[in-house]
Order: sequence, then C-alpha cells, then structure tokens
Amino acid sequence: MNWIRLIIVLFAAALAQATLVPALAIGTARPDLPLIFALVIAARIPVSREWGWRAFWVGWLAGLCVDIFSPGSPMPFGVTAIIYGLAAYSISNTGPEIFYDNAVSKVVVLGLACLGANAVLMTLHLLLGNMPRGAVNMVLWTSAYDAAIAPAAYAAIRPLNKFIGVRERRTFANV
Repeated sequence: MNWIRLIIVLFAAALAQATLVPALAIGTARPDLPLIFALVIAARIPVSREWGWRAFWVGWLAGLCVDIFSPGSPMPFGVTAIIYGLAAYSISNTGPEIFYDNAVSKVVVLGLACLGANAVLMTLHLLLGNMPRGAVNMVLWTSAYDAAIAPAAYAAIRPLNKFIGVRERRTFANV
C-alpha cells in the first residue's frame, strides 16, 4: 500500500466532505465520505492479522483529515481519528462470512459500521454536553445515506486501487 497516495485520496475525500457534500444533504443527513472511503478500503483487502492494523491506520488517517477540516468542532482533536480507525479495524476483521462482491452485503456491512461510528460520536457529544438537536435522527439518517451510497463508493474506489496500492479484493475465493 502506498501511504502517500492513500493520504492524498483521503485528504481529497475530506476536502470534498467540507466543500461539496453540504450540497448533497437531505434534511440533516449527509454522507460521510472520509469514513466511507476508509471502510471501503478496509473491506477490499484480504483478511490478515497484519492488515487489521493497517486498516486501523487507514481509518485513523481519514478521521484525522476530518479533524483537520473541522476547526471549532466541540470534539477534541483526534477523537474522530480514533473512532474511524476502530471502525475500519472492525470492518477489516469481519471475516469470510461476508460476501463483499454482493451489493446487498456492501450496503448492510458499511451501513452498520457507519452507524456504529456515528453512534459513538453522538455518545461522546452527549457526554461532553454539546448534543446537537435531533442527533439521534441525524445519526440514523446519515448512516442510512452512507449505506445507500456504499455500492457507488466501492465503484469509486475500484479505479483507485492500483493508485493506492490495493492489489487484491476480498471474496470467498481468496479469503
């Protein structure tokens, strides 16, 4: 994996998140591109112990990009990076029982991972005393939005696989 190129891709996703994604909002829901890209990259690589921690760092880098583009956020700097890293680590360890070439499983797995990451962020907002109004609905709808665009995210990452150095896809055949 080429980490410099991966950082460029995740940085571009975070930049698009900060600039273009607000135009894609449906109510309070908007896709979380850096999280989606990190999870898709984590899901594309074959399962191995070594890759689990690489997946964590992919998620951590995506969260760090989000933290950089979120000045004035009520969350402490780096919290999003840790949560995204743990979400990517968890999706990288889902195992061979998930068939990643199936669009339905992509939607379900990515949606559940996004729901988990967003729920943890919402809980931290609650603990810090700065819970936004309608946060539960926002988490549910944002996770549903993320899940709905999961097949498109997989398709968007496919041409970038060679650029970032992802050589294999995870399927039943190679797990």
